[in-house]
Amino acid sequence: MSTRAAAVPTPLVPRLPWWAAPGALLLLLAAAALAAGLALARPSLGARAASAEAAAVLQGFSDIDSSGEATYRWSLPKAEIDLQGLARRPVLLTLRMAAPRPPDAPAAVTFLTDDVWRLGDFTVTGDWRRYQLLLPAADRPVKLRVVPFVPGESDARELGITLADVRAATTALTSDAAHAWAILGAPRAVTLALLPLLLYVALGALSPPWRGKERAAGAGLIVPLLTLPLVTLSAAYPLQAAVVLPETWLLPGALALALALGVSQPLVGALSRRLSGVTLERRVLLALVAAGALGQGLLFVFLVPPWQHYDEPAHFEYVRLIADRRTLPEYGDRDPLMQREITASMIEHDFYEPEIPVPPLLNDAGGIYLSGGFTATGHPPPYYVLASLPLAALPHLDVTTQLLMVRGVSLLFFLASALAAAGIARELAPAESPVRWLLPLGVVLCASYADSMTSVNNDSAAAACVSLFLWSAVRVIRRGISWRRMAVMLVAALAAAAFKNTGAVAVALAPVAVVIALWAQRGWRWRWLVAGIAAGALVAILATISWDDARAWYRWAWPSQPGATRIALAGAPLGDHVLRLQVQPETTGQRLSNPLLGRDLAAVRGQRVTVGAWVWATRPITLSHGVLINTGGADEPRTEPIALGTEPRFFAWTTSVPEGAQRLQYVVGTDAWSESLEVYVDGAVVVRARPPLDEVPSFDGPGGRSVMWGGKSYNNLLRNGSAEEGGPRFRAWLDRPLAYYARRSLSTTLVSILDLERTGRLTFLEVAPGVVDMFFSRFGWGGSLFPGWGWQIVFRGVALLSLAGCAAWLLRRVRLPSPSLPALAFLGLTALVIWGNVVLRIHPLIDTAMPLTSARYGFPAIIPTVLALVGGWLALWPARLRGYGVTLVVVGTLALNVLAVLRIWELYYG
Repeated sequence: MSTRAAAVPTPLVPRLPWWAAPGALLLLLAAAALAAGLALARPSLGARAASAEAAAVLQGFSDIDSSGEATYRWSLPKAEIDLQGLARRPVLLTLRMAAPRPPDAPAAVTFLTDDVWRLGDFTVTGDWRRYQLLLPAADRPVKLRVVPFVPGESDARELGITLADVRAATTALTSDAAHAWAILGAPRAVTLALLPLLLYVALGALSPPWRGKERAAGAGLIVPLLTLPLVTLSAAYPLQAAVVLPETWLLPGALALALALGVSQPLVGALSRRLSGVTLERRVLLALVAAGALGQGLLFVFLVPPWQHYDEPAHFEYVRLIADRRTLPEYGDRDPLMQREITASMIEHDFYEPEIPVPPLLNDAGGIYLSGGFTATGHPPPYYVLASLPLAALPHLDVTTQLLMVRGVSLLFFLASALAAAGIARELAPAESPVRWLLPLGVVLCASYADSMTSVNNDSAAAACVSLFLWSAVRVIRRGISWRRMAVMLVAALAAAAFKNTGAVAVALAPVAVVIALWAQRGWRWRWLVAGIAAGALVAILATISWDDARAWYRWAWPSQPGATRIALAGAPLGDHVLRLQVQPETTGQRLSNPLLGRDLAAVRGQRVTVGAWVWATRPITLSHGVLINTGGADEPRTEPIALGTEPRFFAWTTSVPEGAQRLQYVVGTDAWSESLEVYVDGAVVVRARPPLDEVPSFDGPGGRSVMWGGKSYNNLLRNGSAEEGGPRFRAWLDRPLAYYARRSLSTTLVSILDLERTGRLTFLEVAPGVVDMFFSRFGWGGSLFPGWGWQIVFRGVALLSLAGCAAWLLRRVRLPSPSLPALAFLGLTALVIWGNVVLRIHPLIDTAMPLTSARYGFPAIIPTVLALVGGWLALWPARLRGYGVTLVVVGTLALNVLAVLRIWELYYG
């Protein structure tokens, strides 16, 4: 019997792959959904000056201001109206404007331009009116130009007109569908059309092999079909879609590449198996890491234009002062000639365009603005001394070349941190694990980290030394305690603290690393270590924190007053306690304040409030008493001087709150006084009313929340107005010395952090997610490489998934202990402390309306951060599919780095 197989006839038409027919149907449906959305679109834009949208639409305008008629913003010399793509076709622009000017000021002659056309030359009057203009098509923000005037000596701004409202709508010259298509743009349209197909292919590619592709193809259509309404909505609301989706062909190109990989699953499988199985010999890995870090670092050294890193002019000036004088400068020391040299280079490299006014190089009146105006001489000197060495050797070079040389010093720190990442990966991961090379790869290709580490800034030195400290600490924990390893760890920790205060965490964590290493070496039970740490933390809290301050009251003094702000005092007008302000000579900002909660501030915007309190002192003194109001810039004092005696006296007065107020706080204090004394405050009150000021109110009790004044009952908007409730503070022996190193009052910061009803939502629901976005996308002076909600969803989603993976891995390892777990726990603690400090750096929230922090303060934890992102992501994948996870990490990391480089190029050279 013949064993030859029967010949199988070859079909004339090759059989289509499993994804072809459903994929074609999805493309047709997506195109139909896109067309339906465009047909339904009615694009328009509107923003009031006080609204959240105004910040994106009105660029180069002042902060919010208000009068009895309207809330508005002043136009400044370089004001622009960004219609966010709506102006790509002719639009009808409606502006509600006025020009309140003194009689001797020039008329407010106004026009609009986009540097191609010019429209207007009309005069805006002092009355509020609506001005309608038919704008030609414009591909860029429209510039609003007005003949300016200067209000006076105390306000030297060049002001134009006041703008209360801006509206833009389509015209009959272009159909709504064509206008929506112009806003959306071809790249976004292609992206929307590809999304359902990409989701379908991804679901089919990841389906279990025993189900069969044909069966999976039918079931997998359900989820992509559910995305079609999203495509329609995106086309119907193109302005909102433009915020989420970046307009670049890179995104649809990436989706097309993902589709190609998805439909060629065997190729992806082979690539994934190869990537997940890569093993590199130690010297080869270190050589590749060093070469990659050097290449990435040099790219960012020369890619980012001179002076475009955060505070780079000031930090370079500090370096030059040391190089030129061969000695350490005093705080605030400047060299006007060198400042002019730096400023001339900044002008040459377009630093001041388009929004920052150029300082006068030949006029001493502008000296405070030269080289950015800020001085870095208050920072610890070690980094600057080290960075000055090449400048001292080559003083003849021009200032721009010298800047690049100092960036080269920072590049060496970047190289050191990358090698530390490779060292930690070798200590923690087995030879066959992809984490061995994924960890240093992630550190090297993190664009925001590379950007910060190649700038003239002591952040680079602190981050590198903390990375080296973590490497040595992991070696101590994994290999055991030895004098050599302990010495290396201690030197790295002390160096980190010497370079910048953000590196002081290494000194604090060094004893923790030693204890963990000892516990692991002796094989003791970990539960006793946890109990010991908890007991030690409790003892430390009791030794350093006292609960005798007044709750909700914030200190302003620098240095902070040594005594508590709340004391028991006989004869207090209300209750048993009073608020105490210790006035001391040579102390600045001697104030106590009590901010209103957000809901109470919302109730008094645009209203009149009455401020009052019993105030007296141990000796006669004149103080300021009233409120501080912030509308987006500096605090505006609404205070009156009050002459105090030694007996309690009730003072009260009335003021108005602007519509645009972002913070209001009751305040009492003085800026300077020649002798020591104590001021006492009791029954502080802020009410939304204008009761008779010659009457003294009565309170319902020591808490003072309900006030009877002039025969009417009012709600006191101040919390703890009579200081009956206690709060925390650091004891003076710790607060005052550490305040100079931390450059902030620790007691005030502690009050702000624990004031959760006022700051909790902002800290944990706004600032913390924002820090995630900064880590992936911030660069230079704080700009975002990838703005928009779309990128935020991606970045925050990746972070949450990675944290979930870390938690899942930890739960598995608790049941099945790993020898790397103690070292990983130490790295996790380090990341928690450092990133917690980044989030909490916004405190104390009393002297600024905008919380300020930066991801660069978290870069000392770059290694545990990237390890959590990579390791947590891989922990989510089943073992048989982990190669796909590795592939996505590599492709995603490379793509994000390439996009960042292209984005920087577009911003500065495009």
